[in-house]
Amino acid sequence: MGNKYFRVTMKHPAELPEVDPVHLKPFLGMQPGLYLLILYLLLIAAVLFVIGFLPGVVRGGRYVTFQGTLSDSGVYVDDIYLGSTDYQYFIGSGTHQITVRKADIVVTRMTLSIDHPVFFTWLFHRTRRVDLPITETLSETDKKAIIRFDLAEIARYSAITTFDSVTVYPPLFANLQTDVEELGIDPSVYGLAGAYITSNEMYQDAKSVTTDDTLFIKELSVAGTLFGEEASNGMAGEPAVLTETDRKRVSLDAGDFTIDGIAYQSATFVMGGETKASYPDVNQAGVTLDVPSFAIATLPVSQWLWARFIQDNPTWAKTNVKELSEQGYVDENYLASLTLTTAFSPTGRPVYNISYSAAQAFCQWLSLLTGKEVFLPSEAQWSLAAQGVTDYRQTLTLDDDGSTTPSSLLGGVWELTDTRYIPLSRLCGYTEIHQLADRWNMDGDVIVKGGSYLNNDITASQVGVVRRDACGDQLGMRIAWMVDNGKN
Repeated sequence: MGNKYFRVTMKHPAELPEVDPVHLKPFLGMQPGLYLLILYLLLIAAVLFVIGFLPGVVRGGRYVTFQGTLSDSGVYVDDIYLGSTDYQYFIGSGTHQITVRKADIVVTRMTLSIDHPVFFTWLFHRTRRVDLPITETLSETDKKAIIRFDLAEIARYSAITTFDSVTVYPPLFANLQTDVEELGIDPSVYGLAGAYITSNEMYQDAKSVTTDDTLFIKELSVAGTLFGEEASNGMAGEPAVLTETDRKRVSLDAGDFTIDGIAYQSATFVMGGETKASYPDVNQAGVTLDVPSFAIATLPVSQWLWARFIQDNPTWAKTNVKELSEQGYVDENYLASLTLTTAFSPTGRPVYNISYSAAQAFCQWLSLLTGKEVFLPSEAQWSLAAQGVTDYRQTLTLDDDGSTTPSSLLGGVWELTDTRYIPLSRLCGYTEIHQLADRWNMDGDVIVKGGSYLNNDITASQVGVVRRDACGDQLGMRIAWMVDNGKN
């Protein structure tokens, strides 16, 4: 075989043209290495300033925790509401005027100076605690308003019987204890607060309050049988007894109209009866009460009579519902669906969609018109008049049957009373608890009685509860007035 071979052809690399090397020129007499180092350092410093110092320069201040002397007080910084004490807030650097209020009473005024830390304030919060001692001289009226605020909070939370992670129970009784001790208040107020216990959470909170007041010990004992570990399924209250009372028909003269009524002489009777020892059944627990002489209307207040009231008091017209609502007297349902007029003869159709506050204004007007003390009946007065009543009216057209018993006490409309709702009052000394509530000028929800035309299983013992501004299409009123030994 012949010899084979391969010829390999090599390419010569391309020849590049010669280029002059680049040399950085000196700047301000500095060699490139030096001023580049300075530029890098300035860049790092700028970044460090933007990240570490600029936030503090722009938003200087500290996170301040205000520790109030009184519980759950409101903090104002330069007259701007900040929030409640015991929380942390950011306060800008400078000098500020701090005001602390509770129940709209100023308890502290002070000046607070905040410095201006700047280094990494967004990462490391600068904090400070500020104690807020009472600096103002508080009158007895001021102190009473503060405690009444605590009582109102306890009453408000008593409407909630189940608490969880969403509906959180606050330390209401602990707050009350703080304020009572700080202000030097008579500890008998614990007895009134204890009558609002309606859950195990409230009971356990109340147990944590230390006091030697025997009335509160009684309240805790009652609450324990209903909500504590020692809760029982027994019975509560006195057995019902039908009391015969002297009564007769009377009338209230208002000039161009009269209101028929039944007068009752003073009596002692059992309101309610024996019931289960559980809440809310104890709302009907029997309790013996003394009731002075009084008269109660045979029928609820009619739509015609309310039209007469508005005729003399146009402020209470339906067209003013917005203004009345803003003042807290009624809600947006005031007189809804009603067209009131005095052009027609009085009828037996009761007025409804009125509130407790509106009813009080009506009674004041009628008192001036008649010269008698006219008022909403108390729970006890209404219950005495309703003893033995079984006639239930599933209608809004009501009439007087001419007997010596008020008509339509069951059915028609729920009737407002002038009695506060205090959940455990029947088991804790009904008269004494309500006297305490009077002493503290407690507002709160009020009791309604009798059911409406939509209810068919209401008894005279059952209790309803409404807010003072609430208006409902099943909510009306019946008046009562003072008499002397059954005389009108």
